[in-house]
Amino acid sequence: MSSSNSAAATSTSPATPLLRVERAYGRVNGVNIVDEPKSEAGKRTVRLPDFLKVLLQNQLETFAQPGPDGLIFTVARPAPGKCDCDYPRCIGGHLLHATFHRSYFRPARKAVGCPTLRVHDLRHTGATLAAQHRATLAELMRRIGHTTPQAAMIYQHATDERDAELAKRMSRSAKKAKTERDESRSATEPPDETAA
Repeated sequence: MSSSNSAAATSTSPATPLLRVERAYGRVNGVNIVDEPKSEAGKRTVRLPDFLKVLLQNQLETFAQPGPDGLIFTVARPAPGKCDCDYPRCIGGHLLHATFHRSYFRPARKAVGCPTLRVHDLRHTGATLAAQHRATLAELMRRIGHTTPQAAMIYQHATDERDAELAKRMSRSAKKAKTERDESRSATEPPDETAA
C-alpha cells in the first residue's frame, strides 16, 4: 500500500497512555484501502509520553469517530453511506492526503516556522528522540514497527550533545571505579610503619 498519509487505526486506554496500532490506511488508484500494517511488526502497542496522551485524548473526544473501529483523523463531514475501503465496519470519512496537507499540515508547519517539514520527519524525530533517551535497538524496532535492525539504525544519530553526554558518563564511571579501587586498596593494605 503506497500512501504518504498512512494514518493508523489506533486506540488509547484512559488509565495508561498506550497507543495500539492495528490497521493502516492508504489510497491506491483512487480507492481507499484499510488493511493490516505492512508487516507483523507494524501491529504494535506503544506507550506514549504523557503530553501526547493529552493531545490524543482531545482528538478522540473532539474529532474522532465513535467506537473502537472509528477513525481518529477524519474529514469533518464524511459522505453518507458505506465507505469504498471494504473494511467491514467503516463509515467513511478518510482524511485524504491533499485535504490533510492543504487544510491542516501546511498551516501547522507554517505556524511553527518549519515550512519544509514533512510528515515522515515527525516519525523520524520521535524515533530519534527515543534512541537519544537510551532505547535499545530492539525497543526502537518495536516502537516504530520495523522488522530489521538496518531499518531502525537510521534513527541512531550521533550528535555532538549526545557525544558530550556519553563522554561525561564514561568519565563519571571511570572516576567511580577508581575511587572504589582506591578505597578497596586502602582498606586491605597494612598501614605504612615507616611514615612515623
